[in-house]
Amino acid sequence: MSGQLKPVETLPKNFRCLIHGLDPSDVLRRLAAMPELWQQVTARQSYDGSAHRDTETIFLRAPARLQDVLNVIETVPMPALRSLELEPILAELANDLGIRDIGRAMLVKLKPNGVISPHIDEGAYARYYARFHCVLSTSPDCLFYSGDDCVHMSEGECWWFNHRATHHVHNGAQERIHLIFDGCAPGFTGVLT
Repeated sequence: MSGQLKPVETLPKNFRCLIHGLDPSDVLRRLAAMPELWQQVTARQSYDGSAHRDTETIFLRAPARLQDVLNVIETVPMPALRSLELEPILAELANDLGIRDIGRAMLVKLKPNGVISPHIDEGAYARYYARFHCVLSTSPDCLFYSGDDCVHMSEGECWWFNHRATHHVHNGAQERIHLIFDGCAPGFTGVLT
């Protein structure tokens, strides 16, 4: 799933497109062959007050313990990481972006016309790691908001966004699937200035 690093351009302060030209077809093919993975863990979308009710999630790397989860820095690989053969892809993305420590990682599917409600990622974990989104599939009218900024993330792109600002998503008529992962890397903590 290699792509090209994108030159830095003037973008909203809460988003930055870093890579374009990724080919998500192999990952999407593997996902289509294992649809049961979407239903293995439903806690993220089903807990009371979840901002992610319109999503399904496959956890690839998760907190090492579930107590005080907002403050747990350590992560462990989940079985889906290996069964979907995503370890090399995460390693390549981390290398391309200069990430020295990969945190949590997941595949997230947002249903057609679904929303992710406004929320802020909080705790020691959100302060330690930056958040990255690689777009595997999307709707042409899917809009992602963070702070006062709004972007459309196109298929095959990898973005950083400010997850510590209030953020939300409004999807269009097609399902959207993102590979979301957190990383600790120079220049990618908190708001980029």
